[in-house]
Amino acid sequence: MSTKKALAAIQTMKIIYGSQGRQNILPYHYLGMVYRTPWRFWYSNSQVFRWFSRIMLVAFGASVYLPLRGVDLSYTPYTIVHHQLDHKFGHWIEEMRYPVDEKRVEEYKKTHGLK
Repeated sequence: MSTKKALAAIQTMKIIYGSQGRQNILPYHYLGMVYRTPWRFWYSNSQVFRWFSRIMLVAFGASVYLPLRGVDLSYTPYTIVHHQLDHKFGHWIEEMRYPVDEKRVEEYKKTHGLK
């Protein structure tokens, strides 16, 4: 089929089935979806979207910055349980790590008139 015949066939199909201008064709790739999103329109017309964008930008920045500083952001059952244990026994663990010097405590109490 020649190009002219193909073009004529397409024009005939448009006449028969109708063409409402640009069709809303979904993008094939994720980057196409990002490209087609009306970011500027939403940002300029929605205060909620503006705040959400700022919060997400800060969260993304923190998720990049903190691991680069050496902070462990892993979220595993092990870290969850030990985080809970730190909350429950944190005061006791701290006393084990840094034992209280009772002699200095008594001196402080005497100098400041406590008990």
